[in-house]
Order: sequence, then structure tokens, then C-alpha cells
Amino acid sequence: VATENARAERLARIIVSDIVLYNPEKFEAALRDGNPLEALDAELDEGRAHFRERIPERVRERRDFLGEELLRVARLRGMR
Repeated sequence: VATENARAERLARIIVSDIVLYNPEKFEAALRDGNPLEALDAELDEGRAHFRERIPERVRERRDFLGEELLRVARLRGMR
């Protein structure tokens, strides 16, 4: 379980990093507005499709790895 979670967390970090890297203005606006999950919904959907291909359902259903990672990064970058 720990290894599966670590693999899912690592992939979530990569996907969220790409979302932030390729959508800097949208991400910054989402930080200001305090709504990164809503503002980057389309990008998260695309990321989740990739996540589904690589991570088994039994792991994915444990928690929202991508949403949690996006919120973690947003808080690190100053969102309250």
C-alpha cells in the first residue's frame, strides 16, 4: 500500500507540476482568487485521464491525489 501510494503521489506531483508550468497565468489567477481546483478543472481532467492510465483504480479511489497536490502547491505559493 505504501509503495502504491508513493507511486501515485509521485505521478500526481509530476502532473501538477506540468499543469502549473504550462498554465502560469491561470495558476496565478487561481491563487489570487483562492480557487485552483475550479480554475484548473479542465487541466485537472486531462491530468486525471493520464493518472487513470498509470495508477490502478484501487489506489485512485483512496483519495484525490491530484486535487490534494494542486492545493498543496497552491498553499506553498501563497494561497490561503
